[in-house]
Amino acid sequence: MNNLEIGITMDTIWIIVPVYNVEKYLGKCVKSVQRQTYKNWKMVLVDDGSTDNSGKLCDDFAVRDDRIKVIHTKNCGLPGARRNGLRTVPDNGYCFFCDSDDELPDNALEVLCDKAEETNADFVSGCMVRTFRGIKLPLNQTGQIPPEKKIYAGEEILNDLYIGCFGVNAFLPNLCAKLFKADKLKKVMLDDSRIPKYFAEDLDVTLRLMPMLDKVAFVPDTVYNYRVGGGTSKFMSTFLEDNLFMYNRKKEYMHYYTGKLDAHRLIAIELKNIAMSYFAMCNKFNKFPLGGDLKKEIEAVCDLPEIQEAATLIEGDTSGFVGSAEALISMDAQRIVAVVCAQQENDKGIKAIAKKIIARL
Repeated sequence: MNNLEIGITMDTIWIIVPVYNVEKYLGKCVKSVQRQTYKNWKMVLVDDGSTDNSGKLCDDFAVRDDRIKVIHTKNCGLPGARRNGLRTVPDNGYCFFCDSDDELPDNALEVLCDKAEETNADFVSGCMVRTFRGIKLPLNQTGQIPPEKKIYAGEEILNDLYIGCFGVNAFLPNLCAKLFKADKLKKVMLDDSRIPKYFAEDLDVTLRLMPMLDKVAFVPDTVYNYRVGGGTSKFMSTFLEDNLFMYNRKKEYMHYYTGKLDAHRLIAIELKNIAMSYFAMCNKFNKFPLGGDLKKEIEAVCDLPEIQEAATLIEGDTSGFVGSAEALISMDAQRIVAVVCAQQENDKGIKAIAKKIIARL
């Protein structure tokens, strides 16, 4: 791993970009940073063991722009790549995460930095839009936050915002579209070796970070363009393991929430929906790590203590797959199979309609 020793000022923004087999989109990502109206930035491209031409592209960008530095590592997944990049950031710097197939509006860093200087917030969050084949689909990063409320301090963070980590989108607990002070972020991301392997890292970091914060600020501007799609659908082998990890992690931290909602019930409902999505994924790809078929997979998952506990807390829930709460409460594998298969047939119909609409655009 390269050691980066670069003199910076307090207002330098370090942009960490994990890179893995994304040669088709990497150039657009890098160029969107180079176009920024705010010029005091450093970019760290973390080549996470790419097997395509991405690593060479990273090196080529670094040769042409001395603000860009490259780290080449063995593949360790997005969480590990972000941690490797964060280690290069000085404690007095600001940190911004950007995925290598996404792009930034030209004034994104300027808007975030101006708000950080104005408020001295531990992080500043902006809005993002999702893009699919050049079509913008609005996604408000601030979720249900009242538009007149732009700064949260002290107890307000845990009372009003923290519930976003427990299944209610008071704000979205992702790491993109946010500008962080590096010192507090490092304490969370680098000091605990227990992290999800591939999924839910954003949530895990936010869950542990927010109780440490003094002030959080928001801007109404779009600061991030998130690309949807790309044909990357595949069986996610650690999906269930990572989400079970997060269920237990949330139980560790739910006492920090000071609002009126039942955090434990919320994370139980969330786990129920995750379990049903896992069953659907297993059925779609005909892969059953814990059993020989869908019914046996469901039986094995229903034996897990986290699932059994969640089933005692979700009575009356109507979210997710129709009838999923009642099915999981019953622990009847055949009944759960029926719910999963019915939902998949419904989804096929919706996708067919969506494809026709997209084809006309």
